[in-house]
Amino acid sequence: MAQIGLGERLEHPERPLFVHRHLRHPGDRPDRRPAQGRHRNVLAYLAQRFHYDVARLESERGEIVGYRADREVRADFESNHLSGTALALYPEIYPLGATGNFFPYQVTAIRDILAELGGVVKWGGDMRPAKESMFFIDVPPESQQLKQVAAKLREWQITPSKGAGTQNVEDPKRIKASKALAKSQKV
Repeated sequence: MAQIGLGERLEHPERPLFVHRHLRHPGDRPDRRPAQGRHRNVLAYLAQRFHYDVARLESERGEIVGYRADREVRADFESNHLSGTALALYPEIYPLGATGNFFPYQVTAIRDILAELGGVVKWGGDMRPAKESMFFIDVPPESQQLKQVAAKLREWQITPSKGAGTQNVEDPKRIKASKALAKSQKV
């Protein structure tokens, strides 16, 4: 089983991953399911796309971290875990400062995911120092852009042939959009 935030475990990692069911946030009561939020929906979708298009999320590979109460951070952007607005996929495999961990087709898929999410998420691989395992919400909670992306993702949940697993990351229009976003987000 894969570790999810606060020591929770993800059962049945071979199934499509819906991380928002497992991410905890400060103030969540342990006897209730975590409250849903736009940022959680976006990060859950990102994890699904990562699973389908970058690398399969498997329990044997390591930890998946959302909210983390540990205030010790080695890079400023890691503090996003304290607010539950970050997701680290296998941070022990892709640690702070390690780069070049993904093949070019995987980087293309990561950039496509970020572009599809309208630039509301930033990749730790574009930060200095880099942390290729990390993704975080890069807009305020009440951002109109975040609201629009979350609404689009909700619509895709009920629309056949939309959402994670349906994209062609090699589509020239998608590649152009993802390259443009990458230029604007790199630190």
